[in-house]
Amino acid sequence: MGFSTATLFSLVLAASGSATLADGIQRYRAEDYGGALASLSRSLTQDITPKQRAKAHVYLGLIQFQYERPGDARRSFAEALEHDPKVRIPSRAPADAKQMFRRAQRTVRKPT
Repeated sequence: MGFSTATLFSLVLAASGSATLADGIQRYRAEDYGGALASLSRSLTQDITPKQRAKAHVYLGLIQFQYERPGDARRSFAEALEHDPKVRIPSRAPADAKQMFRRAQRTVRKPT
């Protein structure tokens, strides 16, 4: 059974997006916020799942929180929850960021 060129291309893009997301998370954990921001932003332009998109937005929100941009962080957390209402913030996130994320969880509309 062969794959069409379009299918193979989609698989390559998905793998690329996943790798870029993983790189962004790894850079965030290493406190390379500039590198993480670039990788996470790039992952959002690639073919990733809604759950991966949500995770990227959570980490973008954490970076924005670190850069003292609370409005942007709140919007990123809300965007994450729109893509996946079950997304979670990492346990090692700063307490104030966790609190901001919980507020976003309360304000984002639940699917009906």
